[in-house]
Parts: sequence; structure tokens; C-alpha cells
Amino acid sequence: GIFSEMLKWSQRKYADLPPGKTLRMFDQGWNGLWKIFVGLMVDIILPAITFLFVFVAGLTLDWRMTALTLLTIPLPLILGLYSWKKAEPKQQKVSKYYEKLFRGIGETFSNISVVQNFAQEDRQNRTLLSALRRATTNQLHMNVFWAVSNGLGGGLQLFSRIAIFAVGIIFVANGSLTLGTLIAFLGLLNYLLSPISHIFGYSLPQIEEALIGLKRLHS
Repeated sequence: GIFSEMLKWSQRKYADLPPGKTLRMFDQGWNGLWKIFVGLMVDIILPAITFLFVFVAGLTLDWRMTALTLLTIPLPLILGLYSWKKAEPKQQKVSKYYEKLFRGIGETFSNISVVQNFAQEDRQNRTLLSALRRATTNQLHMNVFWAVSNGLGGGLQLFSRIAIFAVGIIFVANGSLTLGTLIAFLGLLNYLLSPISHIFGYSLPQIEEALIGLKRLHS
């Protein structure tokens, strides 16, 4: 296990490890484990089960409308996977900046007597503030990236809903679908598309951050 490995490290290795950075890596790693377990159950498995039940109900109402809905899913799926791939190096960068920040805080606390005895408070304050700005700026860029990705996914879903509604109106006009069935299907449509939106809009950023935390801890 990880603790048995740690206890075998040499004293020199411990001396070379900044305590603040190391504790931050452990904190990210534990949070990553929690997010993955909770994310898999609450944010992926439950929406997937909901999707399957609603999918069966949709087939019962009208298989053509259900098939059309399935055809609209690949585009948000591709966008989500592309965003996941592009986000990994960005999240790595954010994690490194936060580790540097916690390293600086840990070293400052560990050497506070030296900082104060040599009147280095202002210099150390500027150093920590600079590290904090870099960390929060990169975190902001990461958040903007996911917001844009989520917005594009939402736009694709809106277009999909309009297209499905338009096709449904055509079916109603030619008599192959009743208006009541169309209204019932549109009610189910949210349950078919929302799980996909939730997974790529919320779950993927959380799981991406969790995986990066675990990778940093393992390394």
C-alpha cells in the first residue's frame, strides 16, 4: 500500500519533499477517490439507469422518435470526449500551481522564525500572493474551458430538441403519429437527453479533476 511504501523512503527523500506540496497531493488524492466513487454511483450509474428505463418507455410510445433521439446523442458525446482529452493537460497545470502554492505556505510556516527574524514578511507575502494568483488564474481558465464546452453541448441539445419536435410535427401532419403521443414523448425527451448533459456538463469535470489528483499522488 501507499503508506507501507512511504515508510520505506529514505530520510534524504523526506528531506527533499516539501511538506506543504506533499500534503496538498494527498488531499487531492483522497478527494479524487471520493469523487470517483460518488461520481460513478450518483452522476453516471443512476443517470444511465434512468436513461435505460426512459429509453424502453420511448420505444413503447414510438420507435421512430426514439431512434431519432438516439441519433442526436453522438455529437454531444464526441464533444464531451474531446473536451475531456483537452482538459487533462490544463488540469495538470492547475494542480501543479496549487501544489506550488501549498509548498510555499508549508515552507513559510515551517520557517516562520527565520522569515520574521530577517524581516522577510513582505517578500514572502508577495511570493505567496504571486503563487495564489497563478493558481487561481489557471483555475479560472479551466472553469471557462468547461463552461464553453458545456455551453456548446447545451446548444447542440437545444438544436436536437427543435429537430425532434419538427420531425414529430411532420409525423402528426401525415397521420402516422397522434398529437397526444407526441406530447407524451416530448415529456420523456428531457429524461433521455438530460443524463447525457449532466454527465458531460458536471460529472466529467469532477472526474477529470479527481483522476489528475490520483495520478499526481501515485507519481
